This record gives sequence, C-alpha cells and structure tokens, in this order.
Amino acid sequence: MADSRPVLQEVAKVGVLASTASQMECLHRAVLESGFAVGGKLQALSKNLHQIASADVDAWLVQLDFQNGDSDRAIMDVLEAQQKPVIYADLEPGARADNEESLKRLTRKVAESVHGIVKAPQGLRKAKEVWVLAASLGGPEAVAAFLKALPQSCGEVAFLYVQHITEGFEGSLLTMVERNCTWRVFDSEEPRMLATGCIYIVSPKGQIAINDGGWMHPIASPWRGSYRPSINQVLAKVARRYGSHGGAIIFSGMGDDGSASCGFMKHSGGKVWAQELTSCVVDSMPREAINSKGVSFVATPAQLAARFDKRHFMATN
Repeated sequence: MADSRPVLQEVAKVGVLASTASQMECLHRAVLESGFAVGGKLQALSKNLHQIASADVDAWLVQLDFQNGDSDRAIMDVLEAQQKPVIYADLEPGARADNEESLKRLTRKVAESVHGIVKAPQGLRKAKEVWVLAASLGGPEAVAAFLKALPQSCGEVAFLYVQHITEGFEGSLLTMVERNCTWRVFDSEEPRMLATGCIYIVSPKGQIAINDGGWMHPIASPWRGSYRPSINQVLAKVARRYGSHGGAIIFSGMGDDGSASCGFMKHSGGKVWAQELTSCVVDSMPREAINSKGVSFVATPAQLAARFDKRHFMATN
C-alpha cells in the first residue's frame, strides 16, 4: 500500500483574521510567540473575502464578534471551503496585546492547535459527520466484522477508532483495520483533517483535541482516568464539536468506559448504538452504555454496518 501520509511543513504559516485592530494585534503576537509565521493579517470584512480565499496559509487564527450578520457568515463559509484548520480565539471584549495572562492562554491554544501542522492529503474532503468506534476486550474482532460489512461510501463520514490498547501496539491495530476495509487509515499522532472515508486510530499515548475547523491534533496531556485512550473523553469531544452530526458505536469490552458520555452525545443530538450483548466477547462495556439510557439501537456488528449504510441511504433519498 502506498504511503498516503501528508508532507510535514517546516514552519506553519498562520493567517490572522479579526474584527478590530486591537484584536488583530493580540492574534499577531500569539502566532509569533507560538513559534509560527504570520501568513497575513486581514480585517474581517466582506470586502476581503477574495483575499481570505486566496491567502497562502496553513491555518487561520480568527476572532469574529458575530455581530455583522451576513458578513460574518460569508467569512465562515470561505474559511470552511478552504478545508484548513481554523482556530477561534474567543478573546474577551476589549482584549489587548499587553494583557499577559490572556495572551498566554491564547498562545498555548495556538501552539497546541498548529504545532507540527500538515497539509491535508490530496483528494480528501472534510467530513461532515464523525462517529466514534469504541471498544476494549474483544473489540478488534467486532470492529473488523463491522468494517468488512461496511460499503466504501456511507456519506461524508469519518470514524475515530478508540480501542483500549497498550502503547506500542498501535501499528498492529492500524494494519488490522487496513486489512478489513477499503477506507483510508491514519494514526492520531500528528495533526490531521477529519476527512470523508477515513478512519483514525486514537493513540493511548496522550489526548487529542478537535478544533472548530474539523482538524484533530495531539495535545501534550495524558488521558485522565484508568482507560487509555479514554472513550468517555473522545465521545464528549465529538459530541461538543459535531452535535447532531456526531455518533458512537459501543462494541465489545470490559468495564464501563463510554457510558458516562452516552447521555451527553444523545442530548447533543448525536446517536449512540451498541453491539448486541450475546455477540460480544465481553459484554460489560455495551451493557453499561445501554443501562445509561443513551443507546438507541442494538445489533450485531454486521447488522450495525447494514443500519449505518441504510441511515445514509435514507438521508439522501
């Protein structure tokens, strides 16, 4: 299989886009102090849409006040169409570049979001939906059966595969997934755009973040709790970012990881499904998810795949 990994950029160029001059100065300084190059500074005005669309940058650092109605929506549409990471600064009103505490927080956010940034692999489109495949003991076999039964095209969907695993076995898991599906498979150890038709193996080494632009990147924080990677934490991140365009399937596993976030996923508008208990090697993880009252569909791995395909068919007809 040809290596489909994107090429690492030496120094990321970050474009700065803000509503006011003082906001722009804050963003400019945060980019420089994060160790990146400023790829251009633009005021967030509709007359600058062409410059935004044609800017030679690897990511955007953006502050919008969301008070300009159609102008702000047009800017967000242009940023979305570029399929580049977008980091929203969320500055406090009246923020100044000489406010060291505010600047320190923003600099850290930029560094975590952009460090080691890569270009999206050629030909990939940003996913509109993200589903979590969650598993522990007995999970690889169940996930393999699900993927074997899944067609190549299921809509504009990406999967995050969160499997409890010991560090050092990620490569074996990635190979297993590649052997059982025709989707493109990536790790989570460098920034990646969550793209249609792709599966991302979440590493046990440390947490991931998912930014507002639909990019996933590793962060230098260990997983909290006893599970690595943490299904609860990934489900919460996907629910928070994707809402009704997010989902999860809880497969075979020991323990209760994932159950605490099933309700959050449901209340955010997403769906949670679970593997049918008698088809599991160990049924405690899907059982606890079902007991959380957040699960809406239970079936065998092959039946889950058929329902997933049907879900896409019904949505497009």
